[in-house]
Parts: sequence; C-alpha cells; structure tokens
Amino acid sequence: MKRWIALNKIEFLLTKRQLVYYLLSVGMPTAFYLFFSGMYQDTSGGPANFMRDYLISMTAFSMMSTAMFSFPAV
Repeated sequence: MKRWIALNKIEFLLTKRQLVYYLLSVGMPTAFYLFFSGMYQDTSGGPANFMRDYLISMTAFSMMSTAMFSFPAV
C-alpha cells in the first residue's frame, strides 16, 4: 500500500508539472462534450441518449489518451 501511495504521489507531481498534458487529457474532451452536446439540446427525439453516449465516448477518449501519452514516461 505504501508503494501505491508513493507511485500516486509521483504521478500527481508529474501531471502537475506538465500542465499542457493535463489540459489536453482532461480539458479537450470536456470542451468537445460541452460544444457538441450544446448543439443538440434544442432538437427533439432523443437528445438525452445522444448526450449519455457522447459523454461515455468522451470519457473513454480521455482515459485512452491519458494512458497512451503517459505510457512512455513509465
């Protein structure tokens, strides 16, 4: 457990140092979701399903990009 806490602390410090990396891995999917979900709010016929599916896909994109771009740093 101590090793896991130490590893998380190191990862947090590395992420904090690389602000651009954090912005691209979290900020871009959030911006995409807000932009594209705002376009479909006024349409009838299932915008809730679209927003749910799009939120899931943007979450998956964020997790995959974080994993792919942080893999070489390990």
